[in-house]
Amino acid sequence: MARLTRLVYPVFEVKNLAKWQPFAEQMYGLPIQSVSGTDDYEVVIDGTGCRLILRQGKADDLVGVGWETDDIDGLFDRLSTDGVNPVWLDAGSSPLRGSEKALRFLDPDGLPVEVFEQSNSANPFVPSSHGLSFQAGEMGFGHITVMSKNFDAMERFYRSYGLGVSDYIDWEIIRGLKLHLAFMHANARHHSLAVGRMPVFPKRLHHFMLEVEDRHQVGVSFDRIRKAGIKVKNEIGVHPNDKSFTFYVKSPSGFEAELGAEGIQVNPEDPDREVGQYYQLSIWGHKMTALDTLPLKAAATYMKLTSND
Repeated sequence: MARLTRLVYPVFEVKNLAKWQPFAEQMYGLPIQSVSGTDDYEVVIDGTGCRLILRQGKADDLVGVGWETDDIDGLFDRLSTDGVNPVWLDAGSSPLRGSEKALRFLDPDGLPVEVFEQSNSANPFVPSSHGLSFQAGEMGFGHITVMSKNFDAMERFYRSYGLGVSDYIDWEIIRGLKLHLAFMHANARHHSLAVGRMPVFPKRLHHFMLEVEDRHQVGVSFDRIRKAGIKVKNEIGVHPNDKSFTFYVKSPSGFEAELGAEGIQVNPEDPDREVGQYYQLSIWGHKMTALDTLPLKAAATYMKLTSND
């Protein structure tokens, strides 16, 4: 059955492209390269087509995503039968995504999704000037975490097209403000997509994550970005579900960028795999500053006031 098999890229619409160039260099040691024949730019993270796509605009948010499939014609037929209304990308657009044939549709949150049987970067991979080894390849681009107003529909939709649920986290961030997350895998990576439900979140994208070889590379990167003056949102810590060793920073567009290592893998073909349930976001670490907790406290107060109306 046709399904999504690998997350290849997110598309970010950014207000200040000039700020992303030093960010990509300081954070990852990677250049931002223009995509010939388009207004897009990309940060290529490996030689298998995994990349960030950047586009100048007002959103400062996620505006698209690219996946691969094992059967593009079969997927088109399934989407059409299900009333999703996919369209084929025109002949001029598909080659720019590294594929002769590609389709596009909107997911339940209205996010444009592009799908290929194989996608390649327009530009060559330039190894990290910081010596980082990105763990992508067959597992694809790290992961994205989106905040949804249609959580149940989003989970059902992506499960119906091949993604499995690795586990859930229900976490009371602060008193009165709860976050529910579903972590979904397309292959051996613990999750390529996480879908979250939390009131009054200002953006579609909470964060994106790239994985490197080991925790040494994470630690060295953490020291480097602090010295570079990049805003740390969550210090180094370990997640309870995928056991990854990570930290988060604020990107030039306001959403967060996570860098991590040593996340566990899953067997997507195991029908007896138990779906986990967790009630905290971190086993240890991921400390936030007192200043960064203020918006969360304001959101909790807002929820309390509106619930009493």
